[in-house]
Amino acid sequence: MRLLLVDDDERILVLLQRYLSQYGEIQTAMSGEEAIRVFKSTHENKQCFDVVFMDINMPGIGGHEVVNELRILEKKFGFAESATFKLVMISAYTETINLCKTLSYSNADIYITKPFTKKSLLSELKKHNILPE
Repeated sequence: MRLLLVDDDERILVLLQRYLSQYGEIQTAMSGEEAIRVFKSTHENKQCFDVVFMDINMPGIGGHEVVNELRILEKKFGFAESATFKLVMISAYTETINLCKTLSYSNADIYITKPFTKKSLLSELKKHNILPE
């Protein structure tokens, strides 16, 4: 499994790497621009990400816009619908409006609120078939 973790907070990236390292190969990005570069580079090498973890609120290009660009790139590189990445949006926002926007606009598979524990994160990811049991 190939995972892309995107967050402008290095502490969150470190936690996610620690919690998810047993599930596959991990690449990280600390900005939307970097995420797009990593995604392009990986796809140009004929590989794809199975799961993308995306922070919503980042300086520069925000999470929703990055996801939109990544979906465009998937189509450009010709990956089959079955090979598109699962999207896990991560945010400290807990308001219903953000949840609805994230799930509909970004077509997220799941929305995780910060802060999270290893147990709560893995439980939610397994419950939504993002990670194997």
